[in-house]
Amino acid sequence: MESKQNTFTIEPTVIDVSRYFMALKRRMLLILLIVAALSSATYLVTRQMSPIYSATTTLLIESKPKSAISIEEIVGVDASKQEYYQTQYEIMRSNQVAERVINQFQLDFNPEFNGELKTFSIKNTIFGYLYVLRNRLLGSPENSDVYPGLAQNEEQRRRVLNTFKSKLSVSPVRQTQLVNITFESYNPSTAATMANAVAQAYIENNIEARIIVSQQAEVWIDSKLKELSANLSLSERRLAEFLEGEGLVDVEGVDALQSRVLTDVTSQISVARDRRLAAESLYRVLQDNRNADISTLYAIPDISKHPQIRDVRVAEIELQQKRSELSKRYGPKHDKMVQVNAELASIQGQAHQLLKQLASGIEKEYRAAKRQEEALKAELEDMKSQFNAVSIKQTEYSKYQRDVENNRRILDLFENRKKETSATSDYQPAIARITDPALYPVKPSKPNRLKIVLAVAVLSFVLLCTLVIIREFLRNELEQASDVERKLGFSPIASIPRIKKRWFAAKPSVTQFNSSDNPSFSEAIRSLRTRLLLSVSNKNRTCFALTSPNPNEGKSTIAANLALSLTKVEKVIIVDADLRKPTLGSLFDLSLSDNGLSNYLLMDTPLQDCLHYDEDSGITVLPSGFIPPNPQEMLSSEKFKRLIEHLKQQYDRVIIDCPPVMVVSDALLIGHLSEAMLLVLKANTTKTHQAKNAIAELINHQVKIDGVVLNYCNEERLSNAQSYYKSYSYKATPAE
Repeated sequence: MESKQNTFTIEPTVIDVSRYFMALKRRMLLILLIVAALSSATYLVTRQMSPIYSATTTLLIESKPKSAISIEEIVGVDASKQEYYQTQYEIMRSNQVAERVINQFQLDFNPEFNGELKTFSIKNTIFGYLYVLRNRLLGSPENSDVYPGLAQNEEQRRRVLNTFKSKLSVSPVRQTQLVNITFESYNPSTAATMANAVAQAYIENNIEARIIVSQQAEVWIDSKLKELSANLSLSERRLAEFLEGEGLVDVEGVDALQSRVLTDVTSQISVARDRRLAAESLYRVLQDNRNADISTLYAIPDISKHPQIRDVRVAEIELQQKRSELSKRYGPKHDKMVQVNAELASIQGQAHQLLKQLASGIEKEYRAAKRQEEALKAELEDMKSQFNAVSIKQTEYSKYQRDVENNRRILDLFENRKKETSATSDYQPAIARITDPALYPVKPSKPNRLKIVLAVAVLSFVLLCTLVIIREFLRNELEQASDVERKLGFSPIASIPRIKKRWFAAKPSVTQFNSSDNPSFSEAIRSLRTRLLLSVSNKNRTCFALTSPNPNEGKSTIAANLALSLTKVEKVIIVDADLRKPTLGSLFDLSLSDNGLSNYLLMDTPLQDCLHYDEDSGITVLPSGFIPPNPQEMLSSEKFKRLIEHLKQQYDRVIIDCPPVMVVSDALLIGHLSEAMLLVLKANTTKTHQAKNAIAELINHQVKIDGVVLNYCNEERLSNAQSYYKSYSYKATPAE
């Protein structure tokens, strides 16, 4: 083959789905047989299982039951929260409810619950063996902390309780206040009875619990009433002693009087302050204008508005007008003019005198207002000091009074609660009610044989298919021709099917090629011969060598049958160059004692004495002879090279059976002497890395590889072209 064929190709990264599909197709019959066997076994097992009946009771949980008193304030239950319903579900599953039903129906003596009834169950059987194994390995944990006299009864009680709870299931109905209580039993009557009994036991247990809480609350209220009554008496006595000690009768009246007096004094101070401010303002104006003339004083609004000043001012204006009119008719010395001027002077004198008196009066008024304001302020401060002492007593009084009121209010509350609790202690409303009681089941709910068998069939089928795919993914062997091409980058020139062996048949021999029992094997050898001759026809190569990565891969058988196929058209000799573990001679009924290659190379035995002609096959055989101590030195000698050249001249084809290339390096030496090297791989045995290492070893030592032969293939897995001859049943005619 060309040198470009002696290179490796990169394995594609695309997942080959058809590869896994073909793997499943090849093993589909086995998978279906296993699935059928498992399904049949499962059906037989389910036939042995006892039927289980299920009965369901529907219960309505009240969100807030009607009650005579608010018992939630005592119990501490908030029915508006979602946790309330979850709590009720757990109470239904509790040991208390279960033991109530067990004691009611005396289930301790029922063989279904106390373990004496022997019924077949896969789960119980498996866990039974696990418990026995645990007890043997770790020791039995029972009776470690229990008195010997109570151990047996306690064990039986717990066994009945666990069995009962394992048969009970509680499932709420979504988006409602309904809950389904389901019970399973081997007896349909027992299933329905227990489901209804659990629901009723839950209701009664809740009522009893609430009654017990109410009774406990009543006892607690009685004890608190005595304590609260004593506290009220003590607080009243302290209040009375305080009033008597301080000489107080009505602190609230004193407080009201203080408020009124303080309000009046404050109002008087406000009026006195306004009066003082008005007088002070006018006094300050007069002081500032004491040297001013009368006209300037008249310009002051507060002075001009004074009644007396206003009257004098009006009279003065009238006289001035009168003088002005008279001056137009009379002279200044006229009697009337003199009289008017005298009256005007008198009025002005009165105005001056009045202004002086007014200023003196304003000063007196200002000082009196100031004294009054100061006196009122002093009185206010004195009253505040007196009232502070009363306020302190009032604070003490309020403290004692609040203590009395609080104790009286709490006592009244507890007395009312005691009356309510006493009146309704014998009545508690049901927290739930049964809407649909359980009916006797007509058909068993378990086991569902069809469902179990289908589940086992599907799961086993999926599991087996998964295992096949995983095995195909992890498979490292070369199973068919496509594996060789995909993993090694070589297209195999032949795929040799394995020879079907028969009982008591003779050992395989070279005559298998001419046998009519294996037509596909014969045709595969012919195909190998044809492809080999076509590849070397234009290159004048006559010497072929066959090797394999490991021993026992069938290279000797292929070499012998290839030689037999070539004898039909050419003169062929086959050389057994495996001087370490020869097997070729046994195919031609030759032993190690017969002269062979080692005799010729070491003992100078004539070549004609070492050659053996097989009459049946027409092949000349040069066996290995005896096993030499130094086979590698013999194969690398010049005498061996001359022997090969001599055989090329004497025969049309020389076929050499070499040792495995990965065991010893003899095949590398022979590969340089031969003109074509065939690598034989055994299907389902040779690993991919072994084949790669063998090819790399040959290529690295510049040994030409003319092709890869996949031996021992399953005939059914060959391609359609290769398996064609099986149905065609072509039979070769032996040479005469």
